[in-house]
Amino acid sequence: MIMQPRPGSSWISAAMSLNMPDYLAESREAERSSDHSQSRSNKRERPESSPGSPQQPTPKRLRTEEPRKEESPLFRLPPELRNEIYRIAFIRSTVTITAKVVYGYTCGRSRFRWRRKNVRHHDSWRTTEYLPVAFLRACKQVHAEARAILYTNYFDVQDMETLVVWLKDLGTNTACLRTIVLQTEPQGWLPSSTPSRYRTQQTRYRELCRRAARMLATAENLQTLRMQYFYNLTCMIAGPAPRGTFKRPGPVSGWIGIARRVAEVLYHDFRSVYSKGLSRGHSPERLCHILQVSRNNWWCYRHASSPQKLNAKEAREAEEEVIEHLRLLLRRNLETRLGYRA
Repeated sequence: MIMQPRPGSSWISAAMSLNMPDYLAESREAERSSDHSQSRSNKRERPESSPGSPQQPTPKRLRTEEPRKEESPLFRLPPELRNEIYRIAFIRSTVTITAKVVYGYTCGRSRFRWRRKNVRHHDSWRTTEYLPVAFLRACKQVHAEARAILYTNYFDVQDMETLVVWLKDLGTNTACLRTIVLQTEPQGWLPSSTPSRYRTQQTRYRELCRRAARMLATAENLQTLRMQYFYNLTCMIAGPAPRGTFKRPGPVSGWIGIARRVAEVLYHDFRSVYSKGLSRGHSPERLCHILQVSRNNWWCYRHASSPQKLNAKEAREAEEEVIEHLRLLLRRNLETRLGYRA
């Protein structure tokens, strides 16, 4: 028995087969749109996590624009008034640089003051008035305008070792220094008792002078460096003459010869300062007045002098002889430079 298809059934099946893909596509698209809308609604309803939770990163901070310099009342003033404000804030009669002793073992191979087992470092500058150094950190323009005014002060430094540590801390600000006076130096008064000990002091002190000179070579405006060290002790003056001694014609005796030896010691220990000054075009007449030794070298009783004590006139002549001998040494250095260039 053969089954005959019912009339119209083929048309219905054909129609269903033709319309099925469109129907499925429409249903899938409807599902996707419903899922998308549901996910968006879930995101809206999801509670916000805390800023530090691992599910959500910390929200970024909003960038705020820095205030313009033109808006600052300080920078609206003319430069003359700003400089006057800086002078009132920073200029003092004397700024004292001191150091404190930290007891302990010597660090590595460093040979600090006269082989004592302690380390000295720069502590702070102490003045009778408050010195607002933090004002320099207000902004770059304040630092650029005011730092030169701050370092034009009269600095009273405790000793040569404190000066070395302080200059290392200053860095590029060393270029603005003008006047430095050393207060004192630990030095024996009777070198004949233990000469080896005082010779060690001399060697250590001169080493510190050379270290300070290398840093002070950048001080373009340095006018005075006054030292309190007694150069006319037997351990300093006796022995072979420094290398490159300048021999002058005529008889030399007494304090005149000692003054010339002191000048040569200064010249060789601070040669970095002198050489850099000549390179900048400074004259020997100007440079010979920068380094100054204490008048006690000529006024006080010493074992290396004959006569042992000078009067006022002789002491003044000894000071002038130091300056004159330094000038001649610098003149010779300058002529040597010009000869090499020629």
